[in-house]
Amino acid sequence: MLQENLEMATKCFKRSYSLCPTEDVGIALSNCFFKLGLDNENTDHLKEAANIFSKTKSKWAWLRLGVIYLNKDMANEAVNAFHACIRADINDW
Repeated sequence: MLQENLEMATKCFKRSYSLCPTEDVGIALSNCFFKLGLDNENTDHLKEAANIFSKTKSKWAWLRLGVIYLNKDMANEAVNAFHACIRADINDW
């Protein structure tokens, strides 16, 4: 990823995430999808992450989903995602 080979980085992060899904790898994979303009793949990835991680560990996925929905002019979905992000950790301001 540091060498700007986003296709290879995405492939590596996908493999790593499938073997051991962690928050750090999930965020890195989401960043690759974002930089490559793969909104549909990113949305699917973030929805899956929001479901598999515990409530407090899923706030990153909800936040990113909200941003994607805002960019797509899907205001209701964005608000719901941001609410889920807040509910995931009400003390994280």
